[in-house]
Amino acid sequence: MEQRITLTNLKNNTGNKILTLAEFVLSVASTKNVTSITGAGGIVIPVLSIVLSFVIGAAQPDYNPVKQTISQLVYYPQGWLQTTDFVVLGIWLILLALKCYANFATRTTTKIAAILLGFLAVGFLIIAICPTTFPGKELTARGLIHEKTAEAICGLFPFICCLLIPELKVKHYWHKLVKYTFVTAAIGFVLGILGGLIIVRGIPTMGFIERLIFLNAVIWLVVIGVTIILQKPVAVKN
Repeated sequence: MEQRITLTNLKNNTGNKILTLAEFVLSVASTKNVTSITGAGGIVIPVLSIVLSFVIGAAQPDYNPVKQTISQLVYYPQGWLQTTDFVVLGIWLILLALKCYANFATRTTTKIAAILLGFLAVGFLIIAICPTTFPGKELTARGLIHEKTAEAICGLFPFICCLLIPELKVKHYWHKLVKYTFVTAAIGFVLGILGGLIIVRGIPTMGFIERLIFLNAVIWLVVIGVTIILQKPVAVKN
């Protein structure tokens, strides 16, 4: 009996510590400095990701951006920059997810969206740790993890946008982004389906579709970053 009580107390104490840590993290995410960093990151980091992948790819005479994916840039001399970019993007998305949960979410759907955004952020860290399989080589375990994680990221993004729409409708200034977010989600779903068909049929244009998917997300993230900087989300008064 004493052992059971001890184990129960241990579980309760561990649970309380986890809750305390979560409350601390969310309180930090609510600070003005984190808001500024998150907003500025939304403007700079996604754009930098696009520019960086273009510059690295353009510097390689044998790299074909239509056929080859962004992830394959890691095998070129400047590939470490692409890996670093994945890490930075993942860390910033974690901040965005925390900010969304701490300051923006008043609905269950938005909280779910924030949690999924956190998973998406971790996905970028995973694809940085597990590079894609070298072109022309047999699929490796790390390459498979990279491939499935990238597919999950592409699928999660438009779904997250859809979950955010009910919250956007009742936020001052943010409600202006409802239609744009819906269009972004629709484009994301369509491009995701096209990407799946390209993979199944073996059409050598995955690089092109992937860049469209990434560009669609980047533009939306930049708009979110600008909105965070310019406005504070306030509920619309009925």
